Amino acid sequence: AYTHAHVLDIVSRQKALNFPSGTAYSYSNTGYNLAAILVSRVSGKSFADFTRESLFEPLGMTRTSWRDDFTRIVPGRSIAYDVSAEGAVSQDMPFENVHGNGGLLTTVGDLLKWNENAVHARVGGRGLIDLQRETMRLSSGEKIEYAFGLRVSSWKGTPEVSHSGSTAGYRACLGQYPTKGNLSVAVLCNAGN
Repeated sequence: AYTHAHVLDIVSRQKALNFPSGTAYSYSNTGYNLAAILVSRVSGKSFADFTRESLFEPLGMTRTSWRDDFTRIVPGRSIAYDVSAEGAVSQDMPFENVHGNGGLLTTVGDLLKWNENAVHARVGGRGLIDLQRETMRLSSGEKIEYAFGLRVSSWKGTPEVSHSGSTAGYRACLGQYPTKGNLSVAVLCNAGN
């Protein structure tokens, strides 16, 4: 099973950047893995414990945790599946303990509680919420849609703050529409097709 120690080992062998800093954009799972490791080192707690105590519990997200031990039994956890081109269905589970970049075990209800925090800023304060939605500019001046862990764009002309993800047979998307009364949409699926 892959762990954060594996991530550090691999990253320590990287000889150069993919491109000069600020000149291009590329989503980085590794960056989020390193962020989880940093939070753990600075807080003196596992990333799972820190986020549970500092984020999930204060927001009432009682069914949210990290897949920091893929063998742990989680009541109500859905098994992930995939369907081949021939129509055969098989399990497609992520067998790794690496998290931060993904591996969040949650529910639609808990995701909606997360988005509600963007409205009321109970955890992190308004400054953090605004920072998360601040999009970036490359050194060329080109503005990109990615902000601090969120995609800030539009859907059919309506401003949208969202993020999606997938691992093995799981698929997820969480969106919020600030000009539509902060309408939130959370979609979780356990079939890779």
